[in-house]
Amino acid sequence: MHGSLTGGHFDLIAPDPRGVGLTLPLKQNISCFPEPDIDNGRLRYTLSTTLGTNSSDTALGYNWAALKAYGLMCQENIGEVGQYLSTAFVARDIMNIVDAIGEGDLRYWGQSYGTFLGATIAAMFPDRIEAMVLDGVLNPLHYQDGW
Repeated sequence: MHGSLTGGHFDLIAPDPRGVGLTLPLKQNISCFPEPDIDNGRLRYTLSTTLGTNSSDTALGYNWAALKAYGLMCQENIGEVGQYLSTAFVARDIMNIVDAIGEGDLRYWGQSYGTFLGATIAAMFPDRIEAMVLDGVLNPLHYQDGW
């Protein structure tokens, strides 16, 4: 896509991270919730978790237990492919795209999760960044720690 957002100076490529949509060779949506109850399970899980870990004296323990159960459910429903779904793998995928294009180092613009992805790319490949804009920055430590 020719980037009118960049003043026509750069083309924009917007790849989907692994596990989003139909990005995997398996051509399946990746979900921690079992089929066919995917939507009801997600809704029940979302409504059962508290928004803050300091909302009561039991909220932290409750959230810890809920997230542990969620992790086990993800492991069961996603299977072995889950080990390849991480921000570090997406960062490597982005750099493979840069190498395939063959026009030098990465010029990156990230928003929302893209700010965390951009920070990860910069940490993993500091010598491969030509320019980077992180727009709408989230706190990467809080994001990674589940806050």
